[in-house]
Amino acid sequence: MSGRFPAGCEVLVLGSTIEAARSARELLTLGYGVHWASPDGPPADVPSPRPDLSIYERHTLITLDGHVGAFTATLSDEFGRAIHIEISAVVVATGSGQGPPPEIGGPAASPWLLSLSHAERRLTTDHLRENSLAYRLTPVALVLDLGEQTGKERATAALHLVQRLRRRSHAEIYCFYRDLKVDSPGLERLTRELRRDGVVFVRYRGPDLPMCEGDEGIVIDGPDGPVHARPVIVPERVCPRDDTAALAAALRVRLGEDGHFQPINVRAYRAGLASRRGIFFAGRCHMDCSLEEAEADAEAVVAAVDALLGRGYIKSEASPARVDAEKCIRCLTCVRSCPHAAVEIASYDGVTAARVAEPACFGCGICAAHCPVRAIEMVGSALPARLQGDPV
Repeated sequence: MSGRFPAGCEVLVLGSTIEAARSARELLTLGYGVHWASPDGPPADVPSPRPDLSIYERHTLITLDGHVGAFTATLSDEFGRAIHIEISAVVVATGSGQGPPPEIGGPAASPWLLSLSHAERRLTTDHLRENSLAYRLTPVALVLDLGEQTGKERATAALHLVQRLRRRSHAEIYCFYRDLKVDSPGLERLTRELRRDGVVFVRYRGPDLPMCEGDEGIVIDGPDGPVHARPVIVPERVCPRDDTAALAAALRVRLGEDGHFQPINVRAYRAGLASRRGIFFAGRCHMDCSLEEAEADAEAVVAAVDALLGRGYIKSEASPARVDAEKCIRCLTCVRSCPHAAVEIASYDGVTAARVAEPACFGCGICAAHCPVRAIEMVGSALPARLQGDPV
């Protein structure tokens, strides 16, 4: 039978992104107290000052002790000063980072090869108005999916830039792509509008698109023949933030193979849930998505937080693990093997032994299976016959 454990209504939101802002606003609307920690300075879209909102600019998470419903988070500012806050859940919405554009060989040093960020700064409305004739004389090229699939956020931003360039300067524009996915909100409509406006979409067979520098631009060896273009715009890679590994260590959660936070909790099979109960991931820190999808994911995460804490108590699993303190030999096998950080060493009942935090336990049984002295049992479940009896 599952137990009930009291839970407060204080939630820590990590990040300065739009999904962090949406999470904070939705949590405040539902009546939760929000502690908003931004590692990058002032967070985006800050609500008006209110008593249930605390903002910590340029603070990073150092440790997260305790368990769901009774976490103690330690934050440190840029000068190393630490503060401790009591919270019941954590929403991680730190976003993703950007790496350099993919390597393209020959024209890498060409002044006509622009990253998306450089192109956005350079191709302003005033610049396009003053140089519209020049852009009509030479095609412009956007190259997506070089080496790997371009992230949704950067691909969407690149296509919006192409639309602005086409409508402001009437330039001849080629969009080279390998695997352009249009499942983000509004992206299919945008590509249809671009085609209608005259943008030429050319699909190439990857992973590379041959290019070389010519006399007046870059020559792209497209599947339908060479294209002389200037500039050629290549979006940056989407990669994990530099502090992702350190944050994962503080949260005691694992990272995926790509270095981002785990996109799906394979046990609960629901996006946003971490392997440690009470921790939630929102937006681009754990999934490839556009800005609109990141905000929608933040709303789903807030709903999951409310489902966990909204009743004022947390229910444990129907069959949590339980330790027999007299049998425990404090070998730490269960502490190391638990994927949910639900086992700790503590002093209780007059002894020092392993203890399972029931609110944090998923009831997976890994600790019971690994215990060398069979000091752990699953409440309401019997050991298989082959494991019954005294251990050898």
